[in-house]
Amino acid sequence: MFSLMTRGRKPPPPVPPLKWDRPRGAFCIPNGAPGLPFGDGRRIWDPAFACYDVPDQQRILNAHLDRGHNTLEYQLSGWPYHQDYPEIPVNPYQALADLTLIKQYGLQTMVAFDDTRWPDLSYLAPVARLTQHVVDCVMGIYEVNGVVQDLEVYFSILEQSKALWPRAKQAVHLMDVIGGESYGFFTADGWRRCRDLGLNLFLLQAAGWRYTTSAVAARIADYTRRLGGPEMHGYPTLSDGVVQFEVVTTELYHEGWSEAQGVAFNDDVRRQVPGHPDGPFVSVPVTGFMDSGQDPVHAALS
Repeated sequence: MFSLMTRGRKPPPPVPPLKWDRPRGAFCIPNGAPGLPFGDGRRIWDPAFACYDVPDQQRILNAHLDRGHNTLEYQLSGWPYHQDYPEIPVNPYQALADLTLIKQYGLQTMVAFDDTRWPDLSYLAPVARLTQHVVDCVMGIYEVNGVVQDLEVYFSILEQSKALWPRAKQAVHLMDVIGGESYGFFTADGWRRCRDLGLNLFLLQAAGWRYTTSAVAARIADYTRRLGGPEMHGYPTLSDGVVQFEVVTTELYHEGWSEAQGVAFNDDVRRQVPGHPDGPFVSVPVTGFMDSGQDPVHAALS
């Protein structure tokens, strides 16, 4: 019966993605909102957004707007950072309310998953049903290669994520990529398969606390050549390239760096990225930042 009903029909058109701009943000802002509960009482830690009441959420949102940011990370469930914050339960209505508030402030949303609940993501289906219109990007599990350690399992997670939020951009976040090839998690074929399954952008983490800005920039340039520009040596071009996602989080969260120090480090890295050659291939700029920085347009206006 199924074959008779579908024979000769065209497949449904792809679901159009939500609007997505180059992300600008900082999910860790030291001294961003003094008097906040949890953490050290001063730091904004965006994945813990659901832990706060509405007045504190509004303070967090205003702090981002004051810095010219356009994107906020939101963890749907699980522990935002060890025991520093309360565990976030799966609550579709709370997620809808929080994400709606973020959108009302004019910010894009990027959602993360509990890193203890995989590979079956069906527990997120009730959340997805309510939040299709307020989730702009899905980053999934933080440092997914360190958590999952099985590329085939990750492919399944990505497929499920795309099915849950078909209109949202799909991103992947890996462990530090300066020290090696992300523990062998991806090859050129692996990246290509991710692209074919719906991956749009790579959220790049590089341990800035160990390396100079030049070393970090060189590694980011390497990935922008592979994934952000014309196809290089079999690598796919992701539609939304490489985002400078995590570079100085350790310094900002643990080592007492000021916000100004984090902004300066990240800005210096981004200035060095474009133009690094590799034979006929040249690195391209990152397509956004989510670990502090200053947007050039905003800087010119401030």
